[in-house]
Amino acid sequence: MHTNKEVITLDQTGLSLYLNGFGVLELRRLAVNHSDDLIDSMNYYYNRDKFPQFIYRHLSAVTMIEINRWQRELDEQVRQIQVGVKSRV
Repeated sequence: MHTNKEVITLDQTGLSLYLNGFGVLELRRLAVNHSDDLIDSMNYYYNRDKFPQFIYRHLSAVTMIEINRWQRELDEQVRQIQVGVKSRV
């Protein structure tokens, strides 16, 4: 199940977050040739509580307000993925 989809574009940094159907959250940077370079990843399904630390490792100047907003968006993506999987079973 390859359902990578852009979740959040972090404008000032050129970074984006992608959540796939397996719950892996990828931090990627758009390269000059328009490919995405993987910077880091984590299992969002099982390590949701570690998301702030994951972000701070790469973006030390981000606020908790932004992190909470991104986390709400990711949680909604997870819900949509889980509903889609349940409807196929």
